[in-house]
Amino acid sequence: MHHLHNPRGCGAHDIEDILKRVPKKTNGKLEMKFGVAGYGMHAVPGWAFWKLLVALLLTQIGPLIFAIRWLCGHPGDLQNAFILSFYLVGLLNLVVVVPDIWSMHK
Repeated sequence: MHHLHNPRGCGAHDIEDILKRVPKKTNGKLEMKFGVAGYGMHAVPGWAFWKLLVALLLTQIGPLIFAIRWLCGHPGDLQNAFILSFYLVGLLNLVVVVPDIWSMHK
């Protein structure tokens, strides 16, 4: 079970070995009482911080180029130069972060 909590410490072969050892089904439904032994895997939800950073980086390349070009033509106009960046950060929040938060509360 250590490999499931620390996936960086094992390779693809170790993961396949672990998944082969997990029982795939039970005979009938489990009883609805405390302490019943069940089979399967328990998913531990967590934040994928690197995915958020990659998405943030990819969505900010275009707005950064736009801001530089805008500031060349309109010196000192920072508010209008970075408005596209602010909108895309808000969109990224709606598309990536909010569904991730909602999925953790189920």
